[in-house]
Amino acid sequence: MTTIPFLRNPKHTQQSGVIYSADGKTLIHCPKNYSREFEIPEGVEIIGIEAFAGCRQLTAIKIPASTCKIAFMAFSKCPGLKSIKIFNQTNVIRADEDAFSDIDKNICLLMVPEQLVFVYKKTPGWSEFKNIVSLEKSNSNNTYSIHSLKQVI
Repeated sequence: MTTIPFLRNPKHTQQSGVIYSADGKTLIHCPKNYSREFEIPEGVEIIGIEAFAGCRQLTAIKIPASTCKIAFMAFSKCPGLKSIKIFNQTNVIRADEDAFSDIDKNICLLMVPEQLVFVYKKTPGWSEFKNIVSLEKSNSNNTYSIHSLKQVI
């Protein structure tokens, strides 16, 4: 994998081709040729503007408990995205306008903690998803399983 020249800037860091702010709190850019499930590292608070834009082969995303914001068009032009798992147990992640443009929200599963399903169904940006799935903690090491599929009415 080639290194992007601006990464010599001390304000950025790179892990497996993905660019983050130096403190690791903002995911800035994922290479467009990324073609599988992506697990955002714990500690990332913001998914930046167009961070995954054009990742047409991205199929699934796992968003950690630390994430609180998904910026404008962060997942635009990601038609292959079929599932989003959110692990923030206490708050609904703020999703800017068009954060998920070009995603088929009739097919993509949005998986959230069970206690937040109703809130996600009513929150702009998330309420467009037709399939919201609650998660249930399956064991003590923070792995999750699908608890029940709940269609948005």
